[in-house]
Formats: sequence, structure tokens, C-alpha cells
Amino acid sequence: MTATIEPITIPFILRPFTLADIPVAVALHQEVEAREPVGEHHTVMEYTDWLNGPFSNGAVITLAFVANPDGSVGKLVGELVVEKDERNEFAWAEMTIHPDYRLRGLGRTFYDRALADARRRGAGELRLGPDQKHTLMIDFLKRRGHEPERYFWEMRRAADTPVTEQAQLPPGFTVRTFVRGQDEQAFMQARNGSFAEHFGSVQRTVDEMIAITNLSEFDPAGLFLAFAANGEVAGLCWTTIDPDANAARGEEVGWVNTLGVVPAYQRHGLGRALLLLGVQHLRQHVPIVELGVEGKNAKALPLYESVGFVRHKGNVNMRKMLNDE
Repeated sequence: MTATIEPITIPFILRPFTLADIPVAVALHQEVEAREPVGEHHTVMEYTDWLNGPFSNGAVITLAFVANPDGSVGKLVGELVVEKDERNEFAWAEMTIHPDYRLRGLGRTFYDRALADARRRGAGELRLGPDQKHTLMIDFLKRRGHEPERYFWEMRRAADTPVTEQAQLPPGFTVRTFVRGQDEQAFMQARNGSFAEHFGSVQRTVDEMIAITNLSEFDPAGLFLAFAANGEVAGLCWTTIDPDANAARGEEVGWVNTLGVVPAYQRHGLGRALLLLGVQHLRQHVPIVELGVEGKNAKALPLYESVGFVRHKGNVNMRKMLNDE
């Protein structure tokens, strides 16, 4: 008979996150990454931009500290983030727990809080996206009724993969880089049109796109907008380079944030041309290029692989339906 191992509980102090906590929260993420490398690198600037930007999705953050014997607050050992965009039916949660403080009840406490917050905010389902290497977390979620629903891949074009193919725009299309004060509407139309049916996507507003263009890592020269012969916005490729994140990870990487083509202009080779323009731009500054893609995206995966990207790491979306409970 196999004995059941019960988690060891120790006292923690939980409290809401404040902006003053950004440095210690970043330090926690960096310490976890150093112990269990999965390519997640956080900086104070990144964390600040995320909180102040349009993609924090009403994040509710809870921090967990060790309770010292005298009752004072000790080391930060855990962070729970729950996001719920009012335009979506689901809530996302992310739990970060220091390896030395797992199996002590904190994971269960965080999860129960995430579930309660998701229900309080009217979510029909709760999703978490652990790295595929984190099998203990995946098993933890399966025991609580979560099922693997889809995968997301981070793909990498390595430094030793030369850029040999030049971008060839299909006839009738033009491409130019973003101009502040002029192209915010076009940026929104290209993004919304390309991802209207994309998993988990919501329609962004002009104000949200303006907030993106004010992020510290945004470079107008790295955002390519494509137009059809009739003047309609046809697609985009938005790239960024984050020096702070690169310093934290110890390598020079550029990121293709968004690549999309409006459905009416797909199947002409425009997506490939935009991707190559983005890669060529990034490779002028950094040797490595990365991007993210949904594992079920049958169109994008072959395209990325055909221009030299390989699967670098993956996350699995673990979904629990709440409406049936």
C-alpha cells in the first residue's frame, strides 16, 4: 500500500499587492526562474508596464509572505494573479510559489482564492497555463477538475539560422512602419480584424492601442502595417526588443508580438512577407527572434517552421468549467 503524503502546513501572511511590492515580486520571479529555468524573465520595467498597460485585464494580485515566529512579515514566497477581462467569459490565474515553500498548503490556499475570485467576477470557467515541464502543477490542476484544452508554443529562430529569404509583397499591397499620431486607428483595425475569431481575443479600443504605443519597449520602426490597393488595412507585424528583459535573461532576443492578416486578404502570401520583414528588422539589432503561437493554429505553425522557427517551450491551457457546479 502506498502512503498518502499530506502537505506540511506552515503559517503564511497573505495581503493584497501594492505598487511598492514590484521589486520584491520581480525578485521572487527571478529566483524561481534561476532554480527552475523555463525562459520566464521579469524586470521591474516589464512588471510596471504590464500593470499600467491595457493587458493587465483587471488583475487582482495576492502576495504570500512567511510568518516569522514573532508574527512579523518574512520573505515573499508566493504570488497569485487572477485576471478577468469583462469582455471575456473566463478568468486566468497564475500561481508562483518559491520551490522551498511548496507542499505546505499555499498552493491550495492560492487556488481556492483564484476559484472564488473567478466566481465573484462572473467567470464561466477558470484557466491556468502552466509550463509543460511543470508536471506537478498540471497534476495538481487535474485533481481539481481542470482538463488540458489547448497548447501554446514559444518558437525560436536561433542566431545560427541566417536570413536568406527576402520579403516579397504580393501584388497590390504596400507596407510601411507606424507613425505616431496618425496610425493608431489603423493599428487597431489591423489587430482587431486579424484576431476577431482568435482564441481568447477581445476587440481592442483606440485608447488601448495608444497605451500600447506608450509602452517603454514600443518602437514605431518595429510595427509594420500592410494596406491593400483600395487603402484598407490588410495586416500587421509588431515587433519589440526589451533591453531590460534581455539583460535579465543574459541573451539578446527580439520578439514578434503580433502577426496577423485580415481574413479578406489571407492566402496571398502577405503573412509570410510581414513575418520576414519583422525578422529582418529584429535581426539588425539582435541575433535571436522569438514568437508565440497557439498549438491548434494549423495555418501559423507551418508558416513559422518554414522560415526557420522551431518549438522552444510550451504551455498547456488547463480549463475548469464553473457553470456546471
